[in-house]
Amino acid sequence: MAGASSRKFNLVILDDYTSSFSLSSDLRLIARLLLGFQSLTQSQSGGGTLVVRLRHPESVITAKILYMLDTLSSTVAAVKPRGMLGDAEDPGCFYVIAQNVGGGPHGHKVGEVVEELRKLWWKLVMRVVRWKSLVGSVGSDVKVEGGWVEGEIEMKGTGEIGCNQRVLSPECGLKEEDFDFILYTDELKGSKSDYLVRLVALGEIIWTRQLEMILMARNNRK
Repeated sequence: MAGASSRKFNLVILDDYTSSFSLSSDLRLIARLLLGFQSLTQSQSGGGTLVVRLRHPESVITAKILYMLDTLSSTVAAVKPRGMLGDAEDPGCFYVIAQNVGGGPHGHKVGEVVEELRKLWWKLVMRVVRWKSLVGSVGSDVKVEGGWVEGEIEMKGTGEIGCNQRVLSPECGLKEEDFDFILYTDELKGSKSDYLVRLVALGEIIWTRQLEMILMARNNRK
């Protein structure tokens, strides 16, 4: 992963139109977050604004990222422009806007977060390297691309062989526990979690827009 950006900006927009879930999309997510944090201005008076395209606020990984931005920034809002309603491949996409990054209650930890994200990026790279080594010993007809496995492979520990499968390896890609440096999953999901109410408030606009899309599609079929 490249080093910190030498240029700093007051506003960084991190967009991604790829809706597929794969190792490459996971790597891009971590790389975009790293690029964003390292490209923002940081000063005693406050930091810049970060706009990130995310997916599905109800997922644990996205919820942890939202928590991270919430604690690092002064204000955070989730938006889903009506123009995104046409994203039929992944209607759960939305933008999160984090203002004054570094000015939140845990703003002093931005450097620590950057270091953890850098470690996570390399962890993902090593996962696919190990997986390629594993499936490479199964047969030459097995293809591995971007964390996807296609061909006849033996599912580890089962002895079963799946023919012409194209699946995302469970050994690759992001896992919920990868973001435990932000917040443990049990703390996020627990009955005493203070963040669930906040998460629902952030996700309300996204789910409302998704409902609008469903109703719009239903009306178009009439």
